[in-house]
Amino acid sequence: MPRNGVVQQRSRLTPVEVAAMAQDYRAGVGSYRLARKYGVSESTVLARLRASGIDTSITETELRQRAEDAAAMVRLREARWTYKAIGERFGITRQGVAKRISAQESSSS
Repeated sequence: MPRNGVVQQRSRLTPVEVAAMAQDYRAGVGSYRLARKYGVSESTVLARLRASGIDTSITETELRQRAEDAAAMVRLREARWTYKAIGERFGITRQGVAKRISAQESSSS
């Protein structure tokens, strides 16, 4: 049960969990969703993936997809969706949504 509304994160992942996490990541599951699934921070997910020899840098294809997603996020926000709801749809934090929308609006101006 959370204390004061704060959920405790796990401190360790088993080798089996790290292997499953790597398999999920290779299958296209994002680091934010993996963090929620395994009860750890996103930085822990990325660190474990890198330690397993997985390249976590963004590819050209992913950059194009992010630009398309950002445009869709702007449309959803204009339709009065909350940052949280948009984040849940795209598997990122509400802060990530706000940053992508802001960047999209800046580049469109």
